[in-house]
Amino acid sequence: MKRIATFALAGLIVAYPFIVLGLLSHASLRYVGLGFACVVLARFVLSQTQSSQQLMLPWLSVGLCLLGVTLFTLASISEREWVLRLYPVAVNGLFLLAFSLSLLHPPSVIERIARLREPDLPPFAIRYTRVVTAIWSVFFLLNGALALWTALACSRQTWAWYNGFIAYCLIALLFALEWAVRCCLKVRLSPQ
Repeated sequence: MKRIATFALAGLIVAYPFIVLGLLSHASLRYVGLGFACVVLARFVLSQTQSSQQLMLPWLSVGLCLLGVTLFTLASISEREWVLRLYPVAVNGLFLLAFSLSLLHPPSVIERIARLREPDLPPFAIRYTRVVTAIWSVFFLLNGALALWTALACSRQTWAWYNGFIAYCLIALLFALEWAVRCCLKVRLSPQ
């Protein structure tokens, strides 16, 4: 039951831009903001497991929760829609911070993820994970900048489509490209 609730709350957060798009024409910004503050807080409480702590930096999940609850509460109190739209910017900013800091203080985030499947990574794989972490850092910087632009300068529909669909397509594309490069490297570097 806990797993189903966690996935349902994660789904609400992923669909957040489109839910906001639909709700704001029928409900008060105050209630939408408070509702999402509760969703973020509930997701944080339900998702605290040992495996999530191994995969992510512990402060990242706390930071995402605090920023989400703060932004949604501020949007609710101020009744300013642009504050409600800043959540994707905050998420990208925190991921940029986590990935960038892990380059300065190894192991990198991608190395941590890789070591869950393959604990004894060879040196070339560690170098590769650092490059991939740097690429994701650049992605989060650019995606966060676009999220900020859509939050402050675009219509509600443009903001929702970019942050609720296009950004996820770009993430999927980057995952797919990295997976293809990794498969080619494994074939090329594997002993014959």
